[in-house]
Amino acid sequence: MNRRMPSWSHLGVWLCLSLPVAAWAKAPPPVKAVKLTPKEVTALEAPKDGCGLEDIAEGQSFRLVQKGSALDGRMLVGMVCGSGGTSVTFLLYHQDKVQQVLPRHRANDWDVYQVEAVAFSDVDGDGRSDIVTIVSSMAGAGPTAAVPFNVAGVWYQTEDGQFVSDPKAEAILEEVRDPTVKKAVAALKKARVRMK
Repeated sequence: MNRRMPSWSHLGVWLCLSLPVAAWAKAPPPVKAVKLTPKEVTALEAPKDGCGLEDIAEGQSFRLVQKGSALDGRMLVGMVCGSGGTSVTFLLYHQDKVQQVLPRHRANDWDVYQVEAVAFSDVDGDGRSDIVTIVSSMAGAGPTAAVPFNVAGVWYQTEDGQFVSDPKAEAILEEVRDPTVKKAVAALKKARVRMK
């Protein structure tokens, strides 16, 4: 029997066809997060939820740079404000105006202490940067009432540059002990939350 071996060009075509379509598209560069300057902070529109610009989480509010994406030029601002107990709110700004108030952070189930970390990672493999945050909170009652503990949160970026929460993701993050950004991302990827 005379069987012909496939040529390298046939093998290349087979490899290309076996890759998912998402792998063909060039992913945008990673998000570069630049801390806001005092001048940028004073130019921001104050939100309408009772927080003021004096409540901005210092060191955890950023101007975003990601050429070719909906995030480029936006600002992500975290605010820790105390209306009826301390809470945290994250806002996305465009040209100094509030573009989106991000969905409620799980840390608001307790008394928020401070924003510990904000990171940008493509958690669901769709090529868009999602937002992962770590916020420390305190129980407010009991023997460990004043001992802060970390709470992870994630918002997924949609095609139009908005951010949404996901109940399955929140359930996964509840199970992560002593969460860090790295642990939160690993748990969500392992659970394949929102992955096709």
